[in-house]
Amino acid sequence: RRAGTAELVADQLLGGSGVESFDPTRFDGDEEFDVVEGMTVE
Repeated sequence: RRAGTAELVADQLLGGSGVESFDPTRFDGDEEFDVVEGMTVE
């Protein structure tokens, strides 16, 4: 079961591991996705 964001933040405040740090290398840079109606591409 995945915990909600609030549960992760509460865990972190109580000394747990909480939310993982941002990892800018988590993507390879060659990911593809479909552009769907309503999506803005900049």
